[in-house]
Amino acid sequence: MFSKKLAIASLATATLFAAGPALADDAPETNSVDVSISGFDLTTEEGSAVVLRKIENAAEKVCGARSGPQSITERNLTQKCVADAMSDALDSLSVARQRQADLKNSGAG
Repeated sequence: MFSKKLAIASLATATLFAAGPALADDAPETNSVDVSISGFDLTTEEGSAVVLRKIENAAEKVCGARSGPQSITERNLTQKCVADAMSDALDSLSVARQRQADLKNSGAG
């Protein structure tokens, strides 16, 4: 089974983690990728859309999404991995977006 975690290290960089399926008794392989969100205003629709697409691309990369022939099981596992990673990302982005909004409202940003 795929599992993953997206953590916002700061407002400047997000790191996406995903573990691949376990093969036999081996531990799952863990992949990660940093996604820069620096310079994007998450309080705007445009900034949020760009960051969301960047994170979606990173989730697909980390989860091993690919085009071409693949088994139904492989496709389902990959889709679940991407969906779970995106869900985690949205939770993390929500926190980052609130921080940006708070900074704007306090006059510090």
